[in-house]
Amino acid sequence: MGSSFFGTGAKGYGEAAPGDHLQTDYRLWLPGHQLENGRAPWLDPYTFRPESKPSVNFAAWPFALPYWPLVAAFGHVWAWNLFVLLTYLAAGLFACGWLRELGLPRGPALVGGLAFAIAPYRAMQSAGHLLGPISMLLPLALWAFERGLKRGIGWFVLSSAAIVSIPLSGQVHLALGAVPFFLAYALCRTRAVRPLVVAGVATVAAAGAGILIQRVVIEGSVSSGGRSLQDVGRYSANVVDFLARHPTHGAERFVYLGLATPVLAAYGLRLLWKEGRRALALLFALGSLIPILLAFGTNIPTYSALWHAFPPFRFPRVP
Repeated sequence: MGSSFFGTGAKGYGEAAPGDHLQTDYRLWLPGHQLENGRAPWLDPYTFRPESKPSVNFAAWPFALPYWPLVAAFGHVWAWNLFVLLTYLAAGLFACGWLRELGLPRGPALVGGLAFAIAPYRAMQSAGHLLGPISMLLPLALWAFERGLKRGIGWFVLSSAAIVSIPLSGQVHLALGAVPFFLAYALCRTRAVRPLVVAGVATVAAAGAGILIQRVVIEGSVSSGGRSLQDVGRYSANVVDFLARHPTHGAERFVYLGLATPVLAAYGLRLLWKEGRRALALLFALGSLIPILLAFGTNIPTYSALWHAFPPFRFPRVP
């Protein structure tokens, strides 16, 4: 716990093991370091200097603020390991809280929270990448939206901040699915004007955050033209990647779903349909099926058509 970083990198042989966790730790530590030296906390004055100008460190949002005191108190190794563990806890609690707001008893809500917190793909993307920790913002947005329906505007502000923070953190690929899902969820849950206006404004703001990332980070970079279908094909999952318990073709293609979670999800959809909550059942079904199909990438012909028709899909490396 105190001597090695949680990560999926190579062996350290007595030193810090190389891997993406070191880059992520740096991104989260940097704003505090900048503030200590009286400089703008959102800028990265070191990476690729002197060849490039200082860049905006979008990846620090929103976790750099709690990360700074962790590093100051415990050092980098402990700080990173505590951060990873706390993101598991937060992800499970947000998902559990959302399900409680939907009327589930405590037991089933805890099962749902656990399924989200330890989902294998989310866990794989939490050991070095920020995609795993940032994913907790989706259940946070849904939980806060549900509470806003009962308790007022303050919760809607939190909900909007959570959904906008997904693209603002630089996780624009996750935003391609999460933001439309959030808007569709709001349309399924209420017909009241104010909540739907809030959801619409949050969606537009999230799209604006994505455009900001495009203009500030992607435009002018080596990725400015997007990725070829051949590049996408290197990271497209196949059937084995859904069934294997361990990565067989690298972390990016690992989408193991297990057995219990899909079976329980299918049973839950059946119950929702029988209860007459069919809009919600349809949304959850599409919210599961569409990402699964996209994960197959170029292994199915529809991805090529989407890549040609919808320009944002020319950028994700991992479907």
